[in-house]
Amino acid sequence: MAWLWREYWSPDRKTRLAKHINWWITRRRLYNVLEMSAATMDRWTQDLHAYQPRFLFGFPSALAHLARHLAAKGTELPGVR
Repeated sequence: MAWLWREYWSPDRKTRLAKHINWWITRRRLYNVLEMSAATMDRWTQDLHAYQPRFLFGFPSALAHLARHLAAKGTELPGVR
């Protein structure tokens, strides 16, 4: 599962490490919407093609913005339900 969300993890080093390990084990990825731009969405698209998530979860406005970006580029994310 890929998340279009904002990074909300504690600045505490141990907590951040534990969260990163948990996300790695559960095969989730976070795409920080606070960094969302045309350039980052191009990079995210490349990463999402390689990662091949089944689901995208996130803020509706961020998901819609990414969908418009993909449509403008003529790109799809195969496998996303």
